[in-house]
Amino acid sequence: MTQLHSSEIGAPSAEVRFAREIARAVVQMPEFASLGPGRFVQAATYGPGERITGVVVQQSAPEVFTAEIHVVLTEAALQQAFIQQPIGSAYLLQLADAVRKVAHQAASRVAGTATLAQIDVAFDDVA
Repeated sequence: MTQLHSSEIGAPSAEVRFAREIARAVVQMPEFASLGPGRFVQAATYGPGERITGVVVQQSAPEVFTAEIHVVLTEAALQQAFIQQPIGSAYLLQLADAVRKVAHQAASRVAGTATLAQIDVAFDDVA
């Protein structure tokens, strides 16, 4: 039987801390209207009494985490994608890389010795 110390009861997990920081940082990017809820299943990280929608953080090994970030692109950002290139994919790839960079920076604020090893970005919708 696992015993919890009073300081651990209700304390947010590493996944929740990562998800919270990543969500705060990504929603400030002007290319995105919001975080996305996921297309087919709810994309969220869950903690005691809270849900961070749009960011799924999972522990893949001790001190190693992965993140899946779902974003809703602004219409202006989508138009920019097609102005830069008819297919638009190069601009979207650049945006995904920018999200990864912002997520790494945000995660480093709460990481301690943990590593955010992989970040997947999903463009859920356009608003």
